[in-house]
Amino acid sequence: MPDNPLSEPKNTPLTRDQIREQWRSVALDWGRWEPYFASSSWPVTHRLMAALRLEPGLRVLDFGCGIGDPALQIAQAVAPDGQVTAVDLAPEMVEIASSRARALALENVTFRAAALEELDPTRGLFDAVVGRFSLMFLIDVAAGLKRIRDLVRPGGRVAFSVWAPMEVNPMFAIPREQIASVVDLPAVPDDAPGPLRLSRSGELAAALEAAGFTEVTVADVQMYNFARDPSEYFELVYAMAGTFRSTFDALDTGQQEQVRAGLQRTVAQYADSTGVRVPALARVGTGVCPGA
Repeated sequence: MPDNPLSEPKNTPLTRDQIREQWRSVALDWGRWEPYFASSSWPVTHRLMAALRLEPGLRVLDFGCGIGDPALQIAQAVAPDGQVTAVDLAPEMVEIASSRARALALENVTFRAAALEELDPTRGLFDAVVGRFSLMFLIDVAAGLKRIRDLVRPGGRVAFSVWAPMEVNPMFAIPREQIASVVDLPAVPDDAPGPLRLSRSGELAAALEAAGFTEVTVADVQMYNFARDPSEYFELVYAMAGTFRSTFDALDTGQQEQVRAGLQRTVAQYADSTGVRVPALARVGTGVCPGA
């Protein structure tokens, strides 16, 4: 699953159905804003693809593919004989991803609305598995990583991206701070499904090692979220972050104006004559399936 980089985790753990509905609610807007986040997230996509050591002929799984990144880029890298299987909980996300694949005339990528747990359990089915901002939304990360390990052939590679903590992620902190200026927000949980799970130093590496992967590495990757001006940046946050949107919509008119003005004023520090680039920090973890 893709990540929703600006959404606010709730103080109670989400179920898989709730996570699916959360992403279904923003899928069309993710499609409409595709050029913005696809271009902003390229540093992470590039790092994930490099970690997988892709070459023609490989079989790759992208779980939590969202509207198609990085499955589409990987499909081009493993063509003509390689195959990409890409899954996401939200059918609407899958529909958009499939449309993008058709527009690119990519015939070696298959998109499917499914959970990781619903995939064919055949051992060694894939040469590599990637998850861009999806690992942290698994209900049980340990069980999910074990299943992934079983799906990858011995010697195959895995690569996952997560977010770094909020204190080093203005892209997360700014919307939350503005909402918190008018209403009380629950503490962000550390171990429940959500965008900031596995964000603390050492957590991603420990999870990969506990699942049995070898040659584990984790590296920080700097990126930014782009808009043409502070007003458009607010519209981007509102469109793509489902929980921010629902919380904002529940505010009264005066509170909404305060949040809107505060967010635009705060992100203006990242503006220049060409646009607004709000920094974000991701972490990319890689590993090798044992047994080669």
